[in-house]
Amino acid sequence: MKTKLSLIALCLSVNSFAGEIDLTVNNSGTIKYGESTCSDNCKIDTTDNDVVFKPSSDSSDKFSNWSGQMCDFGNGAKFSQSAKHISNAGGGAKTLQVLDINNDDAPDLFGISLFSGTVIQSINMGNGEFETKLAVDGLAYPAALDSFDWNSDGYDDLLVSDFAASTIKVYLNNGSGELQFSEDIKIPGVKPYAFSVYKLKDSQSPNLVISSFSADTRGDLFALVKSIHEEKTAIYEKVGDQYQELKVLSERAGITLDTYLDDEEKLNIVSAEIVSKEVVIYSESKNYALEVVDASRAPYGAGFADIDKDGLQDIVTAHYGPFSLRVGFAEEKNKFLPMQQIAEGEDGLTAVAIDDFDADGLQDIATGEFNSKKFEYYSMNTYVGCGFKKGASATITANFSESASSTSPAPTTTSDSSNSDSGSGGSFPVWLSFFAGLFFVRRLK
Repeated sequence: MKTKLSLIALCLSVNSFAGEIDLTVNNSGTIKYGESTCSDNCKIDTTDNDVVFKPSSDSSDKFSNWSGQMCDFGNGAKFSQSAKHISNAGGGAKTLQVLDINNDDAPDLFGISLFSGTVIQSINMGNGEFETKLAVDGLAYPAALDSFDWNSDGYDDLLVSDFAASTIKVYLNNGSGELQFSEDIKIPGVKPYAFSVYKLKDSQSPNLVISSFSADTRGDLFALVKSIHEEKTAIYEKVGDQYQELKVLSERAGITLDTYLDDEEKLNIVSAEIVSKEVVIYSESKNYALEVVDASRAPYGAGFADIDKDGLQDIVTAHYGPFSLRVGFAEEKNKFLPMQQIAEGEDGLTAVAIDDFDADGLQDIATGEFNSKKFEYYSMNTYVGCGFKKGASATITANFSESASSTSPAPTTTSDSSNSDSGSGGSFPVWLSFFAGLFFVRRLK
């Protein structure tokens, strides 16, 4: 009897259609893949190539979501219209940084409460909800955050720029959910506001990208912006015990910086430059020539992330005025589709942080609303295009709704991935598995 049951279980889990996607399209929608289309039920071969399913241009306004098995990767995404609360920031919600402080694989968040001179720590409870406590206090004018394994012990540490003290402070993660102050980084003549940390494979020490300037911090944001002078954004490397200037990128002021190293270990930098009213990229592969990727009256936050998991770094921007949170999906390296607004928010938007905060397998976007004194995030609801890798097997449905609006930044539902298999694994349809199981039982009798 145990043998019979084991064989039945095996039948229910074995995939007999390797390299095939079973695609169903609901409610008069049309899906394009390559040069072909599908509007009902189609079997698509993946034995030779990756495949990407995209709502066609004449039905994309009605596309709702994908259900069934999780896509291997995406092509664009839609987000919830309503924000989920992370924490309050009584001194003004300024900057966010992802750092898994308790090493439970759930992304925690650290945020600056500006006029309180504090950094607050929001612990992810594993379900998209957070518990907050004080992490760092006594700062004069905290301006920016980054995380990096500073002492190479396997745990990401926290770095904070204290603008008024012309210092970047390093706090080490002890691996048990606590931070301990380690050192001050001071560079003569440099007053760090925004910064980002990166390390080349063969380097002994990490490098710093710093936007430095002087400004009057006694007023509001726009008073600070109007007073900015002596601005410079540059790369610094460690020589002996000190950091020295390696390369000047521009004589412009970045309010937020983020970096990534590409497959060729070339440095890419995004900078929200509020004085020039632009978000720009400096890429080593283009000799750090300035490229504008977004603009507004007051761009404030910017960050890189592969949001749709297609192997390309996308860009997210937050704007203090007009209130706007935007995403630009990459067509190729540092070449983006037009920026898509995913939220307006209620007040001046500042921060950007990207990760899967609600543990559904999709990347979410967090931001801060400075004068509303709160951090919050917008959940990704679904990919727009759904991709599967070469050789993948899956059963998936494209859902369309006649009532969905083309101007809506997000569908109202999301795929239930908790009851689905990996897109690159797949399984029998349930009814077919059942009859296959009965066939094996009869053979055993």
